[in-house]
Amino acid sequence: PPKVLNQTSDSSQLSYWQLKKIIEDAEAAGTNVSDRIVDLYLKLSTPFANLLFVFLTIPFALRKERQEEKYIGIVICLVTALVYWFGNLALRSFAVKGSLNPLLAAWIMNILVLFLSYMLIRKLDKGQ
Repeated sequence: PPKVLNQTSDSSQLSYWQLKKIIEDAEAAGTNVSDRIVDLYLKLSTPFANLLFVFLTIPFALRKERQEEKYIGIVICLVTALVYWFGNLALRSFAVKGSLNPLLAAWIMNILVLFLSYMLIRKLDKGQ
């Protein structure tokens, strides 16, 4: 337990399995690990976001009239990336405080990006 309580490694420096082991040891010792649990779920959801951002950019890359709407696509992607980043920070802080389920906090922004990507691809499919 003293090793767990004195653990100073940042969650970003640990692998998924190392972080999971630290969480299990800390919970057995009775330590509050809500911030580490959120980081554990973010280790799974953040790489998935890379794939979602690829799907977000596909509709803008496949448009035939790219010259007209080139810049609006870039702006939408940049704004979405900023909203994703700040949304994850805000949701993480809510989960650390205990106001929100850590699993939900890690995946809400991915679900929103997936929904936006789906809507843009559907719009492309309709030819609008």
